Amino acid sequence: MRRLLDNGFPIDDAADHGGTVSVYLSDPDGNGVELYYDRPRADRFDPNGRLILKNELFDYHDLLAAAMVKAPENRP
Repeated sequence: MRRLLDNGFPIDDAADHGGTVSVYLSDPDGNGVELYYDRPRADRFDPNGRLILKNELFDYHDLLAAAMVKAPENRP
């Protein structure tokens, strides 16, 4: 996401789907693109073993901030 934003590709929306986190944007031709991250398998289920499914909007800046905290300082 950081590379996209740094190169002028704005992110249109972001959603937490429970098992995945998705961001949405348009390519240069106007086609919709979804980029998603699968959460670790253990985080995809509730305490009763049911798959967590939802569609909640969130601020993708929060995801970027969390990624920067976990990322090594000298990334390419």
